[in-house]
Amino acid sequence: MTAIEDGAALVLRIPEGARIPDGATFYEGSDDGYCRLVRADGTRCGAARTRAYGLCSGHAGLGGVNRDPSMAARLAGQSRREKARTRMLLGITPRTAADPRQLARLRAHERAEEIARALIDDPLDRIEDAGKRQAAVIAGLEQAWPSVRATIEAELPEDEAGMQALGWEELRKLEQAYVPLTPALPEALDPEHPSGF
Repeated sequence: MTAIEDGAALVLRIPEGARIPDGATFYEGSDDGYCRLVRADGTRCGAARTRAYGLCSGHAGLGGVNRDPSMAARLAGQSRREKARTRMLLGITPRTAADPRQLARLRAHERAEEIARALIDDPLDRIEDAGKRQAAVIAGLEQAWPSVRATIEAELPEDEAGMQALGWEELRKLEQAYVPLTPALPEALDPEHPSGF
């Protein structure tokens, strides 16, 4: 049996093997893309409908949902939670979801095992020369753990005596001027305030 679209309205056809709960009715309005089944308590099924029947896969009796609905529900919930966790880990929000770079990061996360295999396993398995293998592994590891470098320019005294003359407060001021995120040392580690460790 098939459903026949009539303008904006969908003429509903219920297939053999459909799983229609007792007391259920069907939504009569224009097609909005959702399953047309309305449960006995008045709530409508929120799953996407199939084009062929106007019902979701579960209510139409199709596929794995029909064979084991509770397992299908668990798998769907697990998949939603995993996608949400991945998006959270990658910092993808509704505002940044359309950014191609964010989508690329999501896809890279989904295929992380394949990427790791291509970076590490393939060079090790295919390159015979030891030197080339080593260079390929180093390049792969640099992709996994990229080097971070920082250059800081500071005005310091020109000689050793000038450096020795700097007190704790001057050193802390210099540090805070060039490395503002460094937390203050606890008083126990402050050489100006020895605490009897």
